[in-house]
Amino acid sequence: MIDYIIEDCDQFSQEDRDKMFNLIAMHKKTGKEHGIRLCEKDNKITLSDHCVGAKCHISPKKFAKAICPEGTKEIGSFHTHPKIGYLPSPLDIIVMLDEGEKLSCIGTDLYPDEEKEKFHRLIDCHEIKSRDLKRLGKELRSTEDKDKREQVIDSIVGVLSRHEYAYDLLKGRCYMEQSNNPKRRIWSEKKKKYIETFI
Repeated sequence: MIDYIIEDCDQFSQEDRDKMFNLIAMHKKTGKEHGIRLCEKDNKITLSDHCVGAKCHISPKKFAKAICPEGTKEIGSFHTHPKIGYLPSPLDIIVMLDEGEKLSCIGTDLYPDEEKEKFHRLIDCHEIKSRDLKRLGKELRSTEDKDKREQVIDSIVGVLSRHEYAYDLLKGRCYMEQSNNPKRRIWSEKKKKYIETFI
């Protein structure tokens, strides 16, 4: 039996939720990150075609191949991370700010690659909460000058390094889990810790 937890994700259709969960499964099978663009129309999110990266990243060139359908607007991205990497990395946040993304979704499987039969997939979507990061993102997008961009990126890294947890700088927008395991580890944003639950 497959169990689901879906919180605040009404903008995604069940078909698109399943597509993102399937990309997590593909990551586990191939050992490579998979990504898609999040595209919006009439307050609903649809997905682009997906792209495949390397073990721990997707290059901008490869992500550029994931194009939103005609008539939709790009608002963010989803990509997979290795085990338990369910928060955006510092580089993910810099890319999010540079591209003006409203939403960044990360997917991962809590089970290691060698456990092929078990899965516990998480998808966590965030928007930028920090005013400092929003301001620096505008600065980054407003200049083409290489030296100025490097200065702004250094400032972003400075903000990130002053915070132990990414949740201090991000606001959770949507959270999903899919599991076939009777023992589940569930992330509770309110309690900021893992809760062991049993079905």
